Amino acid sequence: MKIVELLKKEYILFKNNKKQLAITILLPLFFSLIYLFMFSLSETGFKVAICNLDNGIYSGEFITTMQNEVETELLTANNATGCSIQIKDSIMKGALIGIIVDPDFSEKIESYRQPVLTIYFDNSKPNLGFFSQTYVNNRINSLSTQVLRDSEEKIKSATFKIENDLDSTIGILELINFSIPDIIRNPYDQLYTNIQYYKGNISNLNRIDLEFLVNPISTQLVGVFEGRNSGGFSFSVLYTVLNLFVLLLLSSVSMVYDKRNNFLTRLKTSTTPIIYYIISKIVFFSIIGALIFIPSFLVFLFKDAYFSVNYATLIISIITISSISTLLGSIIGLTSNDESSSIMVSLFVGLTFMLISGLFYPVELLPQLISTSLNALPTSFEFKLLNYALVFNSGISSTTAAIVPLIIYLGLFIAVNYLLISKQHD
Repeated sequence: MKIVELLKKEYILFKNNKKQLAITILLPLFFSLIYLFMFSLSETGFKVAICNLDNGIYSGEFITTMQNEVETELLTANNATGCSIQIKDSIMKGALIGIIVDPDFSEKIESYRQPVLTIYFDNSKPNLGFFSQTYVNNRINSLSTQVLRDSEEKIKSATFKIENDLDSTIGILELINFSIPDIIRNPYDQLYTNIQYYKGNISNLNRIDLEFLVNPISTQLVGVFEGRNSGGFSFSVLYTVLNLFVLLLLSSVSMVYDKRNNFLTRLKTSTTPIIYYIISKIVFFSIIGALIFIPSFLVFLFKDAYFSVNYATLIISIITISSISTLLGSIIGLTSNDESSSIMVSLFVGLTFMLISGLFYPVELLPQLISTSLNALPTSFEFKLLNYALVFNSGISSTTAAIVPLIIYLGLFIAVNYLLISKQHD
């Protein structure tokens, strides 16, 4: 065979495999779009709750800056405790972050000390704190620059006044040197007054700290779920993605193998109901899902991640998550021609869910339409269900917001598997 003929053969095989062709086209397009969305920091749907306890000019400028950039909710509490309560409530209702402006915010800036903006965020969402803090820091850059310019003018004005006063004081001292005792009192009083004024002028300069000169306004992150570090929440996302990756590959290849060896044909001619076959797949791969869970959980546990486990909810969570991954993998296997196609599709789906899981980049910072769509996917509810089981120690009766949508997805995927298996024998 000539090389050209071999190339032609490869081209025909590739062209005839519609799934490979589609994925080859869609994969770079999809990852390019995800990359652009991740680093665009879209402000669509970005809502901030601000509680301002300061009445100074700089806090007003900060609020104006935020209002010009994003949707801003101004809270009415008049103390730190009230602000904290209102901000947590706002975040639970949809605000991405909450910010408390301390009562001495403007006063600290005017006296060349570094104020701190306290940023509350939903610490159940991995990486949201880092990106939120970066976002706020970027938004206050212009205010920080203005603070530095104002401080520069004040410092120059103060030092210029001191220089002039020193000249006057030197003249007074020279006058005292050549004056008779009767006229010493007034220059002395003037000298005393000037010295007191110098002390007041330079006291603020003496309080300038390095942090203020480098970064006039600081931010501090506070998670709304107190006492819980991000390790437990991150594990929920990581395990869900790992479960999906592994079980998609295993169950899809397993289904292709059953098709190729005519096992589905024998199943059709036997007295065994198809639903039994589907259940056996779910049970087997749920065991695999549990085996995946153990080493990952132990690693996070040894790294001091916060866990407060409800074991009944955890068992149901692992079974539910593994079942959905298994059924989705089976659908891929039933619609694939061979192992290579099923593996390629499984990798594509797995990588897609990994990117949109929030493990590396907060879903909340994507454009609102995309963010809302992603939050309707089964993985979003799987994260919540695992958080209920591992972090919040919730009984299964308290997980309806997550378990009900997952049961609906589970029923849908079982029905699709049943129909596809039935069609294999028509």
